[in-house]
Formats: sequence, C-alpha cells, structure tokens
Amino acid sequence: MPNAGLDTNLTHLGGIIAQVDPVRYTPAGKIVHGFVLEHRSVLLEAGLPRHSHCRIRVVAIDLAPEQLALIQPQTGVVVSGFLARERVGRENRLVLHAQAVRAAQGKSV
Repeated sequence: MPNAGLDTNLTHLGGIIAQVDPVRYTPAGKIVHGFVLEHRSVLLEAGLPRHSHCRIRVVAIDLAPEQLALIQPQTGVVVSGFLARERVGRENRLVLHAQAVRAAQGKSV
C-alpha cells in the first residue's frame, strides 16, 4: 500500500445486517444510523482455509439517501470506513464508522 503510515485506518467489510438500531441525531442535527454487521467468510491463511466470523457495530452518520435505504435487517452490504473505539461503561469496543455502504454481490458463506 503506497504511502501507508501509522495513521492509516481504512476497512472494507461485507456481511448481513443482523440488527438495526433506532435512528438518532447528533447535537448538530446529523442523522445517525447504527446497526450490527455479521460477517462470514473462508480465507486462506498459510495455505489453509480459515473460517472467519464476526459481528461488529457500525455507525453511519449523514450518508446519502440511496446508501441509507440499504440499512435494513437481513440486507447484504459492504461497508467502507474506519475503525474507532466506543466506550460502554468501563469496556471499550471496536466500532466501524461507515463512510460508504453499498449492496453486496454474491452469497454469504
């Protein structure tokens, strides 16, 4: 990756929307959509198949209407964005902040 530095933070993750949170608004009036993305895949690691399964919270702020229309339960999407932490009580969780959401192609594993 050319010019990749310590501040590189870009993620593309495909999956099925497992849960959709109620819409909320930022203090500046921006629309916030939250959902849980469930990812499943089989990738090669050291020449062997590796099953990957995870669920991650996604936060989408002020996306275009055509992208927001995809945020429905059981919809297959690819989310592009960056990772950040979310503090829940004393616990830190990893959250994917969506900069783009598009319809997924193909099938889930």
